[in-house]
Amino acid sequence: MKRGSTAIMLVGVVMLMLALGSDVAVDGMGGRRIINSGLMHDRLVNIILSVTLILGGLLLKLFGEKLSGPYLQAIDQLPASEYFARCATAILSSACVWVLLLMYLWPKTSVAAALLAAMAWCSFLPQATYTVLKRVWIVTLLLAVGMATWHLIALFSTGVNALTLGLVSEGVFLIGTGRLLPLFAVMLGVPLLVSIGGVTFSAIKSK
Repeated sequence: MKRGSTAIMLVGVVMLMLALGSDVAVDGMGGRRIINSGLMHDRLVNIILSVTLILGGLLLKLFGEKLSGPYLQAIDQLPASEYFARCATAILSSACVWVLLLMYLWPKTSVAAALLAAMAWCSFLPQATYTVLKRVWIVTLLLAVGMATWHLIALFSTGVNALTLGLVSEGVFLIGTGRLLPLFAVMLGVPLLVSIGGVTFSAIKSK
């Protein structure tokens, strides 16, 4: 329970920092910045969710010993190297999924949180550590390859290209001259390289 509660608190702290640092103003007429009520609402929801996670993790750390089942006890008994490998996989694979998918579709906070929580939960399944991590990274790699294929098709299809630009403009605030190719290269290349590294590392360690 101690490790699980610590992980929950760390997730809450990161979410709180991101929420407090989010921009809630948009460009208005005459170059003025205007507070957007929708963005304010999203930031408030993120702050409430992150504070809830922090407090929940703290309460579990203080009073959760009696609630520890076999699953949480198994996490506490993991060797330090395997525990940190699972944490790193949960964080990095969730970041890849966020960049590859959630930044495009920009779903509601609850949907995004549920998907990222599912990624983290899969990283801590009570099975052989590196076998589990290899499966998580394979799924992430397949998503990265799928998104790369999507963009390759978009280069030759006007309709798919317009749809891609529409999704990105909804999810990601683009700054620059309109040259999106470098941005797409980073958004696709980095998760692809990270997921390849994750699959390779976990495959070697699982032998």
